[in-house]
Amino acid sequence: MSRGAHAFKETDLARAIRAAVKGGLVIDRVEIEKSGKIVVVPKSVAAPVMTRAEA
Repeated sequence: MSRGAHAFKETDLARAIRAAVKGGLVIDRVEIEKSGKIVVVPKSVAAPVMTRAEA
């Protein structure tokens, strides 16, 4: 009994989470709709991290 093709891939989810964290978001939760749409819901915005090149 097959459930059909998946609307998203695990790599898509990992990329979305990685991008959100890199952008300074603290993730509260991640929602995945039946259509495959990935929604990252932020808890709060973290302070930007300065690198040595920016200082």
